[in-house]
Amino acid sequence: MKRKRPALGTLLLAIATLAGSRVHAEPPPEPDWAAQVVGYGWLASIHADLEAGPVKATLDIPIGDVLRSLTWVGSAALEARYHAVLFQMDGLAQQLHDNVGGPGRSVSFAPLGGVFGGGTATVGPAAVSFRSTSVMGEAALGYRALSVPLSAWFSSIPADDPRRFRLDLLGGARYWYFRNTARLSIPPATLSVGGVAVPPGTVTAIAAQKLGDIRLPGRLLIRGSSDVFTTTTSWIDSIIGFRVGADVTDTVSLAFRADIGGFGFGDSSRFSWQVMPSVQWRFAEHWSFDGAYRAIGIDRRIVSDGVLYGFVLGIGYRF
Repeated sequence: MKRKRPALGTLLLAIATLAGSRVHAEPPPEPDWAAQVVGYGWLASIHADLEAGPVKATLDIPIGDVLRSLTWVGSAALEARYHAVLFQMDGLAQQLHDNVGGPGRSVSFAPLGGVFGGGTATVGPAAVSFRSTSVMGEAALGYRALSVPLSAWFSSIPADDPRRFRLDLLGGARYWYFRNTARLSIPPATLSVGGVAVPPGTVTAIAAQKLGDIRLPGRLLIRGSSDVFTTTTSWIDSIIGFRVGADVTDTVSLAFRADIGGFGFGDSSRFSWQVMPSVQWRFAEHWSFDGAYRAIGIDRRIVSDGVLYGFVLGIGYRF
């Protein structure tokens, strides 16, 4: 009987050791709450058809030319989570400009249907400054639908590995404000019909002319202009979307966000969309480096077929 007691004790010790190892082999749970503030720079390139009064402009500023066309920019973001509930805020404000000029040019026209012969208008030289100020503010609520340890899907990953896969469902609103301003410096046109000079008031229309990416209506070219035209608009788009993310290492994570909105409800955009792949590197206990490529599309009145796109670089602080 004395020999069996050590054997029984050894067996109980082994069971306790195995049970303890199973407890310690489980991945750590996510904390109950988390929050992060990110200050970032988004040099947002733009492709859009814009309007300022009667002046229309097609701004097509690629990534390489953003700094040349950028007047100022500011942006920041906040994200907080309590258990499975998320809250996000994001904001961007920037101003882009396009200055164009051109020498005088001759334009043919046919007054009164050409009954008195063809007409010639010498317009310009002209100079136009076009500035577009945009503000975007976003607020969204979310629900963490999935938070799964990668070890549950891949047997090659140890059971106590902290890396996770996450799926967040998002819904909220995105506010837009645009202020487009065109400053013109155009002398009155010199007009002639059948070789005889005529006063500008006798001709009411010639074809619109393009100056770089800016389209000027004929009536402004006829009488000349030193006017400033400003058009503003603002609206709110409802948005729905998702975000998926996965930890690559203990300090590096990848994510992809996408949403759509607008849908033409009330005063909103006819349609809007956003895609944003991103990477985060947590290089210190509370600090991280955040990088992304972001593209947002909008289509509404004075901003038609608009796309803001470019690289996002930021520094985040995690509480």
